[in-house]
Amino acid sequence: MIEREVKYLVDDFNPYRERLSKLGAVLQSSFFEDNIVFDDEGENLRREEKLLRLRKSNTVTITFKEPVDRTRFKIMEEHEIEVSDFEEAERIITSLGFRKAFRYQKRREVFISDGTHILLDETPIGNYIEIEGEEDRILELSEQLGLQPDRGISKNYMELYWEYCAQKGMKPTDMLF
Repeated sequence: MIEREVKYLVDDFNPYRERLSKLGAVLQSSFFEDNIVFDDEGENLRREEKLLRLRKSNTVTITFKEPVDRTRFKIMEEHEIEVSDFEEAERIITSLGFRKAFRYQKRREVFISDGTHILLDETPIGNYIEIEGEEDRILELSEQLGLQPDRGISKNYMELYWEYCAQKGMKPTDMLF
């Protein structure tokens, strides 16, 4: 599946929740996520902008993403499968020669509007609204929510965290609450 997304850094989610409600968006779920990003010793996945992730939220998933394009949007080919056991999945991945490269956490609210996902992500480095869907719909929803499309972010949370640490003069570790 091709995933198209853009993120926006915001101060407060409340005005956006109100706008989403007025637009008829439906809150589908709300949960805490714990994510582990894996790479090989040479960090080849990161260099090729690929992602191997194990995620634990209300489900456990293994995801592999590889870039298709990165312009104003992050466009990735995404393959994802649900698994039953987080710890066992982590053991399988590490047994294949991958190691934990980065761990990050967030609290997420998932809204849906006409097949487009609007994700409110509270992270240790700020609040992000992520919109996933078709490009035209992403732009339309961005404007309807009062977000400026030219301020959209196509970086992943690892890249955002490393930038945050560089700005703060901190050594990057994991992005945890």
